[in-house]
Amino acid sequence: MKVDYTNVYTFFIPENQKDKEILENLSKNVVIRKLEYNPILKRKEVKYVTLLQKNRNNIYYILSGLLPYLKMKYPKIHTSLIDLEKLKNDSIWQTLRDYQKRAILNLLEQPRGIIDAIMGCVDGDTEFLTPFGWKKISEYSPNDLVCQWYPDGRTEFVKPLNYIKTPAREFYLIKSKSFEMLLSPEHRVPYLTWRKRKVQVDTMENLYNRFKKFTNSDSHIIIPRTFKLPMNNKGLDISDDLLRVLIMQCADGHIAYRKNFRIVIREKKERKKKRAIELLERAKIPYKMYKSKSKYNKGFLVISYTPPKEIQRTDLSILFQCNEHQAKIAVEEMLFWDGSIYKGKNGSGKLRICKVFHGQKIDVDVFQFLASAIHNSIVSIYKDKRKYKKHDIFYARINKGKISYILKRHIKKIKIQNTYQYCFTTPSGFWLARKNGKIFPTGNSGKTYMIMAICKAIKENIPILVIIPKYQALLEQTVKKFLEFFKKYEIGWNYGKGYKNGRIMI
Repeated sequence: MKVDYTNVYTFFIPENQKDKEILENLSKNVVIRKLEYNPILKRKEVKYVTLLQKNRNNIYYILSGLLPYLKMKYPKIHTSLIDLEKLKNDSIWQTLRDYQKRAILNLLEQPRGIIDAIMGCVDGDTEFLTPFGWKKISEYSPNDLVCQWYPDGRTEFVKPLNYIKTPAREFYLIKSKSFEMLLSPEHRVPYLTWRKRKVQVDTMENLYNRFKKFTNSDSHIIIPRTFKLPMNNKGLDISDDLLRVLIMQCADGHIAYRKNFRIVIREKKERKKKRAIELLERAKIPYKMYKSKSKYNKGFLVISYTPPKEIQRTDLSILFQCNEHQAKIAVEEMLFWDGSIYKGKNGSGKLRICKVFHGQKIDVDVFQFLASAIHNSIVSIYKDKRKYKKHDIFYARINKGKISYILKRHIKKIKIQNTYQYCFTTPSGFWLARKNGKIFPTGNSGKTYMIMAICKAIKENIPILVIIPKYQALLEQTVKKFLEFFKKYEIGWNYGKGYKNGRIMI
């Protein structure tokens, strides 16, 4: 019997062991359907429909990244249809509730069922921020926290709702002097409106197609680049004076005696001599001071001391967990010891003056993060071209800008083989990324974009079935997004279990 499913949308969540058994059985079946044209996304594409799949932690989730994989494996599109009669004769089918049967039949019979989003991703060398520093997304581990970004600039370290790794076929390379991204066609890109600077989101492929229509070579899209310190950064359990001493010893000190972590600092500049003595006395750290007798170090003042255990370190990686007060102190002190003034010309030939910090890679990473948040501006990292004996030296430059412009000439489409693409799903829908020393906020795996498409379809009376995994944080965020778009598109809805007034929401 054919049932009219107009305006039916269903959240199907496994609630008990019996439901899990049903889903485990049904998850073996996959439907791949070919559509000539999708009126929602306004492009030709292959739609796929799939039931839930179980991961190692026995959590059911939507099978993601299936379409790119199948396109690689079956260029002519492999179609595998479920035998409905065989499914109805299965003993498990008899245990289903009526509304579950209707939902599954709707999924299998309707060619326009939308299940989850195709995962938009970045390349494996793109980095994400943890409380301990930047890390390649390809090296993510289950214990890592990810710095998510909100459209108002707030950030927060959270456990990602999902980590995606799928085969890659093509990327869009966006590259300019101050900016670089490598994104898949489906990746969600946050950009700013021209007048009110409000955050909007679109896929990379749609933005690329928009550029193709531009006739003016100077036409551009504005990308936000700034962020604030993570809201859940509680700060370091050390005094302000010890924080300043730590920065001083990482800049100009070295370990002379490892047994007791004896630090030796040699200074020639008068301002640094005075500052070193001042900081040690304020921190109440005993020290010895003498003039260098070496003919190679004439005029140098040598200071030695043993720092407290809290700051017995040779790098500044713990400063990623600074609060706002500590971050201001850190940026000020780092610029004093290893800062300089850069004078050069910008693209229009005007004189540009900005502050620069030099140091080892981890310390420059810390400075970039803290200075970006405190100065609310773009801070980019570059490698020093000079050669050094022990390790490479990098520098970070503070710019006055808060946004980047993508021009038509900055985008290039490239084909990729034998590699993977990666992404996160975060509660806010965005996370902080970095590519070749340039930080930018980027979208997650595309749930919001697909929810918007689903709501547009509901508005147009297209039958829709939505399956959400039983994962509380993801469920709450998804339902919240649905309600936002229901209001935006003026869609009536009912909340409750079962079938009511032509709509279902479980």
